[in-house]
Amino acid sequence: FERSVLYYLVRHGHELIFQKHGDEDKHKDNTPEEEQDLYNDMTVLQYIKFDLERDGLWFQHPVYKQMLDEASANADEEGFQPRRYFLAHQDSEISKITAEILEDRYELSKVHMKQFGENVKKEDTPLAEEKQLATSVPTVLIELKNAFILSNIKDITRQIKQKQDEGDMNAVMAHLQQLKQMEDFKKVLAKASGEQIILRW
Repeated sequence: FERSVLYYLVRHGHELIFQKHGDEDKHKDNTPEEEQDLYNDMTVLQYIKFDLERDGLWFQHPVYKQMLDEASANADEEGFQPRRYFLAHQDSEISKITAEILEDRYELSKVHMKQFGENVKKEDTPLAEEKQLATSVPTVLIELKNAFILSNIKDITRQIKQKQDEGDMNAVMAHLQQLKQMEDFKKVLAKASGEQIILRW
């Protein structure tokens, strides 16, 4: 899940989270107008940083964490492009990961492209990645948070059983409260995932 977020950070980090292609497309992603206005000036990188910090989350994979740390440190620097920065990185592992992410392995088939006309480039179709950032970026972040919550639920459940076996009912009650909070967060994420909109909480 971290790799999926890193994918958008590297490939589209310098682009605006909302791409404007005319007034008729302004709210095609069904994001409420006040939500869209909040993020209109945010790049993908800035939004990822903001969203993770807001919920107290960060990458755990050492190399991915280093990339997120360095990108975040440059998030407000005008003209900063993660793809160029990491591709030329002195750490060969980082440049290798970047090259893999930038490699387009998911080319649309010629048959699928014909619906848009002859000799049409993928970036000119409605399926172009940069035209889906307002939904795809929040979606991968939601998936990352959901994985984190499920992991926490598993750990808390294990701790509850351990404390029950030890007869420590005060600890059991505390863990049950934590479990309820995690389940509530899980419901919020499930709703956000279904609506595919950017949430503020």
